This record gives sequence, structure tokens and C-alpha cells, in this order.
Amino acid sequence: MNKVLLVGCGAMGSALRQGWLAHWDIMVIDPHATPEGSVVACVEDLPATYQPDMIVFAIKPQQAADVLPSYAPFVQKNAVFISIMAGLSIVRLQ
Repeated sequence: MNKVLLVGCGAMGSALRQGWLAHWDIMVIDPHATPEGSVVACVEDLPATYQPDMIVFAIKPQQAADVLPSYAPFVQKNAVFISIMAGLSIVRLQ
């Protein structure tokens, strides 16, 4: 089962999570959600050994500049990055 780190669990993130739960191991990062089992408030709250196969950004585009730098260490670990943020170019994500 693939490990997916879902960053943001608003309307779109929640819909994705519900559709994926039966197929993938989902961990959610959302500062506005109640922390429980597979939901944490920030990347620093992830277990030290956690290594996702895929990181999906389901956050508002205006949050990108504050949120994205925290995930740079996962680039070195070969995680696949996916964004559903409207209007954000690949260059800006890099």
C-alpha cells in the first residue's frame, strides 16, 4: 500500500482523502483539524521515520510560500509531489 501525505484537508482535501482511504495509507497535515491517529497539525509532528511515497498539496495557493519550504527534505527522499493548487506553476512549486 502506498503512503500518501495529504497537506490540507479542507473541502478538496477531504474529498480526496475519502476516495483514497480504501486504497492507500493516508497521513494528513492540517493545522485546523483535530489531531488524531493519522492527522497531525504540522510537518514537524510527523513520526521521524515517516517516509511518504507521494505528497499532495491541497492548500490555498496563497499559503504556498509559507507551507512548501517545510517539505523540501522529502525531495531528497524521492517522494512524488502533486499539487491541486490552482494557478501555481511548476516553477513556483520548485
